[in-house]
Amino acid sequence: MSFRIRLRLVERRRLAPGVLHLGFEHAAGAPLPFKPGQFVQLFFRDAQGQEQRRSFSLACPPRESGGSGRWELAVSLLPTGLASQVFQTLPLGALLEGAGPFGRFHLLPDDAPRRYLLVATGTGVAPFRAMLPQLRLWLRREAGQVVLLCGAGSREGLLYRQEFRALAQELPAFCYRGCLSREAPPPEEPDLLAGRVQSALVACRPDARDLALLCGNPAMVDDCSQRLQQAGLSPRSIRRERYVAAG
Repeated sequence: MSFRIRLRLVERRRLAPGVLHLGFEHAAGAPLPFKPGQFVQLFFRDAQGQEQRRSFSLACPPRESGGSGRWELAVSLLPTGLASQVFQTLPLGALLEGAGPFGRFHLLPDDAPRRYLLVATGTGVAPFRAMLPQLRLWLRREAGQVVLLCGAGSREGLLYRQEFRALAQELPAFCYRGCLSREAPPPEEPDLLAGRVQSALVACRPDARDLALLCGNPAMVDDCSQRLQQAGLSPRSIRRERYVAAG
């Protein structure tokens, strides 16, 4: 059972065309604990006064020390989406209710892969941003690798790209690739590939020593899961979070 939490909107910025980054704090200043990879629910009223809810993956690491922390979200905007209208017009400082965290889409302490294969489309990359401190510590401690494949139609749709590129520059064992399905990548940007994440995943030559986390479009998640099992990964080595934008 999860109790309702009173939240205050403290940040709103545009991440990409049709995507907002929202930040919420506990209205009473209490902590907002969670595990990277989890999701939360937000509640609001429609024009008829009926309660609606939407689920969002958390897009920030937990606060390790000091302060109460935030819930940060990447929210896709749909032209006729009810939640899209609410989150675009909700004034900073406004209150709404939330619940959570929920879910088991985590990195686990006993994970021991040769390589993490992280695959996302659109706002499905949010939980991987939340995992960045964990991945940095793991790479410094272990001799493994991390590959992050992010899919979008164009460069503008690659959310948090600069943060992932920065980690790749800091730690060569972290590889970031943005996969563009509707735009040719410029040759001077080697972190970009043409095509879908499924093709980039196959090019990584996955095998049974890898551990994969998939988050985003359900068709992508199912397709990548099937390809990974064909490459030798067991179902236990494939963690999935299927994301559908409700608007």
